[in-house]
Amino acid sequence: MAWYAVDLDGSECRYEYKPIRTTDIWLLDDVGNIDALPAGTIKKLTGKNLTWDDEPIEVI
Repeated sequence: MAWYAVDLDGSECRYEYKPIRTTDIWLLDDVGNIDALPAGTIKKLTGKNLTWDDEPIEVI
């Protein structure tokens, strides 16, 4: 499983576990991998145009 989210600055990331929103970025509560993604990757993979206002989405 993977979780995708977009930070306040528009950065896209993939998370190993569901991330938690902070003041301007998403973080993991526990140990896990976070991978930065090129802009537009989430839309290509999921068909959804996520923004900071959206909750992270899980992709199985």
